[in-house]
Amino acid sequence: MTVARPATARPEDPALRTTSPGGKPVAQQNNADQTLHIEAARQAFQHRDRLSELERHAVEASYYSIVKRDQRRAVQALLRGLKLDPDNVRALNNLGIQYLFMGEPERAEEVFRRLVEMPGSSSTAYRNLIDTPLSLGRIEGAAETLARFEQAYPDHELLPSRRVQTLLLSGAVSEARAVARSAVEDPLRPATSRAGMWVALAHMAYWEGRHGDARRALLEAVRIEGQADEATAWARVVNAAYTAALVGDEAWAREYIEANARTSLSENVVSRREVAVRMIEL
Repeated sequence: MTVARPATARPEDPALRTTSPGGKPVAQQNNADQTLHIEAARQAFQHRDRLSELERHAVEASYYSIVKRDQRRAVQALLRGLKLDPDNVRALNNLGIQYLFMGEPERAEEVFRRLVEMPGSSSTAYRNLIDTPLSLGRIEGAAETLARFEQAYPDHELLPSRRVQTLLLSGAVSEARAVARSAVEDPLRPATSRAGMWVALAHMAYWEGRHGDARRALLEAVRIEGQADEATAWARVVNAAYTAALVGDEAWAREYIEANARTSLSENVVSRREVAVRMIEL
């Protein structure tokens, strides 16, 4: 399950993205990181003549995406690179992501399907090919790709989240809950993966009107995420409050985010502080 980002949060550079939409939550870049990211792309673009032709097209795609926010020119650069190397996995994946950001999921799906059919296809290609038809309401197609994903990557940490998504959208709530429960009770599963499954259980509880159970699940997600690092844990705090607010549990969300902003907010997580303040205002 995924949680919509707060309106003040800005998506990562799609030209450099290596995870699918709906992937595990990560700490948003702070302002300093974002500035460095943009400056690195700008510097690379200025010195692109020193690169090979293929590398130059990749740098141009990154520049137009992150600096200019011009997805169409980024796509053009990627297509020029693919003329030189039609099976370039990174370029193909980035092309599909660009199409998603442009609101053209059908074209993105074509690219991801091509990636999956290539020898040694990556887990990223499978994940994107599951998420894209899910976003279009094509549950059967997503389920077929999920089965192939499980066969190719039987131990992948994101498999439970994709199973839960697909089951929920097909109406199999009990089965989805069982998958999520199994994941959170697995001590060998990464903390971030277990936290994500607690969020999924919170979503299901909210949908069924069990607000108390939902809040407990969100708090458990934050507790487990804290075993990873502070920035990631704070990202989960913000997403937990935002999840509650989205489903009408505004009072608890406001109280929770205010308490955490006062007691556990790191000075290093500048962008999360801004999101927190904005959420309190709302």
